[in-house]
Amino acid sequence: MLSAYVVSISCFLIFDLQTIDISDEAEVVQSKEAWSRSSNSRSHDVMYDPQLLKSVPSADDVTSKFSTFECRPLQSNDYKHGFISLLKQLTSVGSVSESDFQDRFNLMKNCKGTYHNTVIVDRSKSDQIIASATLIVEKKFIHSCANVSVIMCDPSMRVLQEAPCI
Repeated sequence: MLSAYVVSISCFLIFDLQTIDISDEAEVVQSKEAWSRSSNSRSHDVMYDPQLLKSVPSADDVTSKFSTFECRPLQSNDYKHGFISLLKQLTSVGSVSESDFQDRFNLMKNCKGTYHNTVIVDRSKSDQIIASATLIVEKKFIHSCANVSVIMCDPSMRVLQEAPCI
């Protein structure tokens, strides 16, 4: 099922924190150049450096199994791609305007290295978001920790059986 891929992506990020290097210093040094490259090539902002997903095998698995799917960080224009609608399938969301979404997106993005909101979009449906996972990296004095906060998959996509269960 597609949701298994979303779980796999999140779990890989958790279990391979050394590869990703969640230290504050690494985030600042490693991403300055990558962030400027990505912001120059896009008309919208991304939650985190997309290069991080290159080290996640299950992100590649999604695109190899489903040619119209793309696994990527949440973007500042994803309100229009159904991010809030997807969350409404999980819980009561209330009234979230596009402006509210932008404010929260910017607040979370400015917490560098903390929020890794990842989505899977279906490019054949105008980049409609069909799955989402949120990895929160918690900075502690004694451990490097991460927490998978929300994993959501559109019900219409749960019928896909090609993905391996984890």
